[in-house]
This record gives sequence, C-alpha cells and structure tokens, in this order.
Amino acid sequence: MCGVAAAVAACAGQVLASECTGGPTFDDPLVEFHRITGPVHAAIAGVGTEEGDRQFAIDVPGTPVGAWIYWLGVVWREADGTIGDPDYSITLSGGALTAPIDLYGTEVGRRHVLCADEPDVGGEVVMKAAVPLEAFAPGLNVFTISNFNERQPNSNRRIYRQQYGVTMFVTYQDPGSTDAREVIALEGADVANYFRYVQSTVGYPEQANSDVICFQFDPIAEDTTATLLIGDGGVYEDVHTVPGTNRIVTASPERTWFDSGSGATPTMLVGTAQLLEDNRIIDGDYFFHGNKMGHYRGQVQLHAGDTWACFQHEMLPKLPTNIDPVNGHNVAQNFTAHVASLEIDRAETTGTCDLTLEMSVQPPLVYTPEPDCGGKKGHGRKLQLIEVEYTGEGCDLSDHEQGDDVLCEGGASFADPVTLQFYRLDKETGWQLVSEHTGVHLGDRVRVSAGEIGEKDFGRKLRITVIDETLNQVIEEVRFSPKCEDQPNVGDQFGSFFVVAVKFDKLSEVSIARATTVYYTVANNGDGSAGEVVVEDDLLGEVGRIPELLPGEVEVLTAHTTTWKTTTFDAVARGSGNCDEATGSVTQEFLRSPDPCEKGQCGAGKDHAKGVSELAMTYTGDSCTAMSNTQRGKAFCEGDAGFVEPVTIHAADKDDNVVKTFTDVALGDAVRLTSDDFGSSKLPSDVRYTIETPDGSFLARVGVHTSCSQQLAEGDQFGPLTTRSLVVKEPPKECKEGSCRGGLRQLTVRYAGGGCDNTTNDQGGRVVCVGDAGTTEPVTVLVLDKRGTVIRTFENVRIGDLLTVTAGDEPDDPEEVGELPKRMREGETEKERERERLPNDILYRVLDPGTGDTLAEVRFHISCSKPLAVGDLFGFVRVHSFYSRRGGEKKKHDSVPLPPEVGGWVGSGNEPILSGGQR
Repeated sequence: MCGVAAAVAACAGQVLASECTGGPTFDDPLVEFHRITGPVHAAIAGVGTEEGDRQFAIDVPGTPVGAWIYWLGVVWREADGTIGDPDYSITLSGGALTAPIDLYGTEVGRRHVLCADEPDVGGEVVMKAAVPLEAFAPGLNVFTISNFNERQPNSNRRIYRQQYGVTMFVTYQDPGSTDAREVIALEGADVANYFRYVQSTVGYPEQANSDVICFQFDPIAEDTTATLLIGDGGVYEDVHTVPGTNRIVTASPERTWFDSGSGATPTMLVGTAQLLEDNRIIDGDYFFHGNKMGHYRGQVQLHAGDTWACFQHEMLPKLPTNIDPVNGHNVAQNFTAHVASLEIDRAETTGTCDLTLEMSVQPPLVYTPEPDCGGKKGHGRKLQLIEVEYTGEGCDLSDHEQGDDVLCEGGASFADPVTLQFYRLDKETGWQLVSEHTGVHLGDRVRVSAGEIGEKDFGRKLRITVIDETLNQVIEEVRFSPKCEDQPNVGDQFGSFFVVAVKFDKLSEVSIARATTVYYTVANNGDGSAGEVVVEDDLLGEVGRIPELLPGEVEVLTAHTTTWKTTTFDAVARGSGNCDEATGSVTQEFLRSPDPCEKGQCGAGKDHAKGVSELAMTYTGDSCTAMSNTQRGKAFCEGDAGFVEPVTIHAADKDDNVVKTFTDVALGDAVRLTSDDFGSSKLPSDVRYTIETPDGSFLARVGVHTSCSQQLAEGDQFGPLTTRSLVVKEPPKECKEGSCRGGLRQLTVRYAGGGCDNTTNDQGGRVVCVGDAGTTEPVTVLVLDKRGTVIRTFENVRIGDLLTVTAGDEPDDPEEVGELPKRMREGETEKERERERLPNDILYRVLDPGTGDTLAEVRFHISCSKPLAVGDLFGFVRVHSFYSRRGGEKKKHDSVPLPPEVGGWVGSGNEPILSGGQR
C-alpha cells in the first residue's frame, strides 16, 4: 500500500492524512516465498477462529511438498503508544497427527500506519509457521486449532483486539500424474479498508483498494488455464438473497479484478480488467460470522506470451442493511490478503475440449411432513421441542396456519449476530425464560426443549425474542400457539424463524431436514483432453476434481448435504485444457404436504384413502442414506445399490412372495406395479423390492407401506427408489365436496335473529354465545376476530339476510357468491394465496342501531380444527356457505336439508348474498 511518506504520484489516487502516523510504508506487500514445478497442486483452507477450538478441513490427495499455517488479527495499542505482541504460537491437532503439536510462528507482515481516531488499534499482524508434512494423510484432513488468542493472565484481556483466524496452505505432488505444472506462492500483509465512517471528518487513508498483487513467470507457450488461490482475513458480511430460492447468504463486500499480460505490470486493475468475483468469496463455514477468514479458489485464463498475472481487491461501501442505525455510520473494517498462489498448467494440448455439466438432485421434491393432531391422539398435545432456523427476514414474510393468532412485532432486518430468547407462557407464573442463545448468525439452526427448565411443554404460548448484539436492544418478537391442533408445523415461517423440527407431547418428532445428494455429470464432447477438471458449487464449494477427462469420457461427481427448504444449486466445471467452462443448475423443491383429497395422494390420518391400486417407482441407484419420506417405522432400506446399472428388481408382498421381476433396469427407469399383479383390488399393505446385479448378486432391499395409513406421495425417496406416481383406490371420507379443511377464505352466514338457545353444531365448548337478538330489525352486525378487531360492519340487517366476510379484499360483485377475493384472482402467487385466510375464531355482535346497545354475540371456531358444516346454527347466525383453503368447491346450504323455520324467517334458501344486509 501507499505509505505516509510516499510520493503522492505513486499512491494511485489514494487519500493520505496527517492524523495517521507510522511507516515508512502502510503495510507489507505480498512477495514470493515458494515456487515448485512438476505434477504439483496447491490447496488452501482455514476458518475464522472466534472463541474456543475451531475445526477446518483441507483436501490433500497426494504427497505434501510444503505446508504452512497463517494466523492473524488486530493487536492492541496501549495508551503510551506501545504496540502489543501478536500470538506467537497456536496448537494444531487432527489430520494424521497422533497428538497435538504447538506451532511457533514468525511475522510475515503487518499494517504500519496507525490513526489517532483508533487509539487502541495496533494494526493487523500476520504470523506464519511451517506444518510438519507428516501431519497429512492422503485425502481429506480435518484439523483443530486450539490455544489461539488466549486471555492474558494479568489483564484477563485477549491477545488480539480483533481475531480473524487461520489459513493453511499446502503444495503437494500427484504421484500418479506426469502433468507439467507450476505453483507460485506469495505471502505478506496487504491491508485494504473501505470507507469506515459515512459522516466522519477525521482523516484516514481510504485504502479502498489493495495493491495490485502480481505473479511473474516465464512466458506461457500457449493459451492455458491457471488456478488462483487467495487467503483473506477480516472479512465482514453483507446480506444477499440467492436467486431462485428463499435462502439468505452473506458475502464479503468486495470485488476481485484480474488480468494477465507481458511487459510492465499494471498499477491499477479496478474498473479496467476482468471482474473475477463480485461479493462471492466463500469461507470454510459458508457464512462469514463477523471477523473471519475468506478463501477464494477460481480458474483464470492465461494467454500465449504472458509473463505476469495480477489481481486486486476493490473494497465497497457496506450495504444499508449493515449501517449502524444508532451512530449513522458504517462499521470499521479492514481486509487483509496474506497468502495467494497461482497454479499454471504448462502441459501442451492438442485439439479442443468441449465440456458440458448436467445436474440432478435427490430427492428432487420434498413434501412437508405433518404431525398427526387429529382426534384423541393429537388433540390437547403441546410442543415440547422446536428447532428453528434464524433467517432474519422479519414479520412481513410470515407463512403459517395460525392466522391472526400469531403476534409478530418489529423486524430483525437480517441483523447478525443476534441473541435469541425462548419463553413459555405458564398459566400460573406468566412468561418463563426457557433458553437463551448468543452469537446466532443468519442460517444458524437453534434447538430448544421445554425440558431445559424442567417443564413438560411450552405452555399456553411460545415467545421468541431477537436481540441485536451490536445495538444491545430487542428488534423483533414473535408469539404463537404451541398447541398441536393450532398447527404449528415444520415449514412454517414465524417472523424471522423457519421451523425445521417439532415434537409434541407423546407424539414422534417431525423434521423437515433431509439428507440430499447432488449429482454433477461432466462430459467432454470435444476432440482434445480437458486435462484436470474442477467442479465447484456456489453453495457447497469445491465438489471434486477429475484428474483428466479425455474426449468422449463422462464422469459423475456427488456432493452430500442437508436441506430443509427450497434450494437452487449452481455449479461450474472448469478444465485445465483448451476449453470453456461449463455451467449447470438444479433446484430442489420443498412443498406443503400433498392434499389427501387430490388425485393420486395417499395421506395419513383416520380417514385416509383405502390403499393404492397402482404404484410406479424410479430407480435412482442411491444408497439407503437417501431416505426422504414420512413412513417412519414402516419403510426400510438395506444394502447399497451403488448406482449400479443395469439391475434386476424383484417386487414382492410382505411375505416375500415375488409377483413381478423387472430386468435390465437402468438409472432413471421406472418399475410399475398394479393391483392385478397381486390378484387383488389393491396392492398389499407392504411392498418389498429386492435389487440385484444381472448375475444375481444382492445390492439392496427396500420396503414401502402402501395401505395409506402412512403418507405416500410423488417424490418420496426410499434409498435407491423414488415414488414416480401412484393411484389411490378410494379417497378419504373427509374429501367430500364442501368439507372444511385448511381454514376458511370466505364465510357466509344467514342472520336468523333469536338467541343462544337455537345453537345446533358440533363445536361443543368452543362456542360462546350470550344475549338474545329476538325479532329486532333492522340491526347492525359487527364481525370481529378474537382480539376485538372489527373485520367488517353490516348495517340495516334484517332477518334472513346473508352476510359474507372474506380474507383480503371484498369480492368485486357481492352477488357473485363463488367469486374469490380480488387478490386471489389477479396475479397472486400460490404462496400468497396460502397465507390468505380468515382468523381461527370469529365473533358476530348484534347492535341496536338506535341505542348502540349489544343485543347478542356469538363466537365460534373456523380454522377447521373443529367441525364446521353448512347448516350449522350458532345462536342467531346459520352457516350458509364457505370456501375453505383445501376443501374444494364450497357448497350453498340449499343442498343441505333445513327446517322450514329459520329464526322466524320462512324461505327456500335461494336468496342471493347481499351487501349491507339489504335484500
């Protein structure tokens, strides 16, 4: 960087200030320390240390040649100007080490310029130690860093004012290769800084860009590719959404520019060269949790005659989501590049390679499982355990089944890190703190049990409070019902919390998290070798390497992860030969549980379908770890198909009587069974599949339950088999037209007059009715939710008038009974439509229009967890019709036999719905 004493002309437009002292240079540039040629490669990994022991993994699939570990942070500056010491040693364990070892480091660079407005900052310091080569085993090595940034015994203060973390850099030989490669490595302490204070008048060198960091080498013989590795410390996060998903990620607010050429090296790349990366450096933990480490790996192109390759970091102002709302400025942040390498492929190539990348994911579709809250089994049960992901999205994106019974106030606005507090509402003692979790970051999952404080469940209400750890104040609070019948379920979004798992009293735990496998099929359709091919996924990092991909060859790489919401995987395959990179993408969808009333759905519950008459399964070849279904205790999988093809599949009943054999089954083929195969009207309650090689060697065995007492849906995965389609024999009883399922979007009642003695329904104690409206008319009728908020007011209502309320906007024409609310008709997404519902409880209040006195009022339940039918009478109102979210077409009461007398009004029931109670 530019130093205080340096000539202004040499500073490339950077601002210097007299308030900063030190020098003669700002920092220590990166310089070459290692160069090696032959069949060699380089690897980089690390982790931000934060507090306590930290782990990271590094892949070294060869014989190590050199290995080093770097650690860095900001040291203290005392009141007398004395600069504090860095941490001179760390402890390393894991890998092939049989016992922990202490590594003692030497300084390779630091920031020299210190400013008056940072009185306790002594600058960034980079330390380095050699790692014994015997610490590595071939392949993936998992290491643990300990005893870093410990507290000092006298002051109890940690060694570093801000700790960043560690980076491990390794060069190794590929013993089975003869490739001609060259690895060049640089080290130092290049510090960049983006505008620390929006409103500051204090002078400070705006080190908005790094130095132009260059590798120099002998001329390149022909166009080739090279791998660029960079280790950066002090990464701070900005919030970004991932297109095509509802996932929120964080990335460093910087850009990386790259160029190559010959002759004099450039002094500036920003805005004039190739934009290599934009806010996408991925660290070892995926998220940048505050002051951490960023590690970049990317392929770059070099051209014939090039003798240098250079990169430069451009620091950007922080996004508005990261501005401190109290002090009105950005958070101070420095960005320290401390190690970098360039791996050049110098092998001569012939022909041109043509890479393609195709991706698939298993399971491609996941349905949200639901706890069985029906009947005696679930009614009255309460949450005992909940696991949530902190998304930071705030109240506006809430998506759940509890309607206005949920209270959500404030907004987290992607704050990170935060403290989460979980409370339960006790009938006797009020709110009780169950658990507190500090240092929670975007994407973190938190698991809380009422048993942590010796309680059986979460009581009457569950409350989650979000505290911004930077501001030390509450920024969001959400409250919802923990009762099973009120349907808190996995996949629900309560404010900034996505529900991953739930467990109710005496019911099994239900989790939406699924083991997921992503497949990357790389093909070379050209006439030249692609050389080594590297596949990288935007979310999962490096997937793997193919040592060499010759013309016509196809290789499949896999990555295993855990998902719990719709996720898009984007990847790129880069060859070291003369070919362009290939890109691919695949999306895994998470959907609400299929409606058992829809054709082809086999849903669990008391009134489930009466079995399956036809079932088609797709052979995927996956192992038994790839289970994504809700048939816990019924389905099973043994063995491992290992993606073998072709195979033979034997289908049998639960007594292992084989009824059908499928031969020459390839990956992706479907095997179909019908009731005729079993000589019955439906498949047996259990179907078993045995998968063998063509010569009869056992691979795997799978059992699937098909009686519909367990949910079975398209997309369910049972190891090497996935449900492609099914036909149910008979739909559930509850699927009759006009049934109440999923809550109401629209409700029409007929005003009948009279009092509470007329009540005829099956809701029992859930109905509250007082007063007597008698034969008074006209009257005013208020419709309210259970909090007393008026939903709609009807005036001049007479006995026999129809009163309609809808979730959202009113119908354009009130006389169009079947019309959905306007928002449901014009451009509304399915997700928005799912949220559109009336409250769980509704209250009708009858007022005397002359005096305003209350004559009568009734409250009843309309979430569908209690019986609701056309013709039900609740005091002075009778249910005429409704439109439920999952109940198909609504039915008018004309199809239900009614007594001729309805509250003193005689009619056929064919009068239209009117507005304001007028006929």
